Amino acid sequence: MPTVVERLKGKLVVSCQAARGDALEDTEIIRRIARTVVEAGAAGLRINSPEHIAAIRQDTDIPIIGIQKQHCNGQIHITPDFASATALAAAGASIIALDCTDRELPNSKRCGN
Repeated sequence: MPTVVERLKGKLVVSCQAARGDALEDTEIIRRIARTVVEAGAAGLRINSPEHIAAIRQDTDIPIIGIQKQHCNGQIHITPDFASATALAAAGASIIALDCTDRELPNSKRCGN
């Protein structure tokens, strides 16, 4: 059985997500977009939020790169804490994308989490 990375190597991974507050940021809409790109040949998906991942996981077993965007002080951080990563894994993500920049990550007091 090939590993997740082997299944994705050299193949198309499609990011199916919408900006916060966008009309397309609905779980069912994102699920339909994901289903469409998988039917068109995508080998993997990049999905934001445990809710969206759980919904899409019902439709496919292809690898999902899970992210949890957190908006803080005008910046977006990708899966900045263990709780976010745990929720993505529990929802069915195959890989978890992390914010690996050298900038300071948000904390609960500054970002209202």
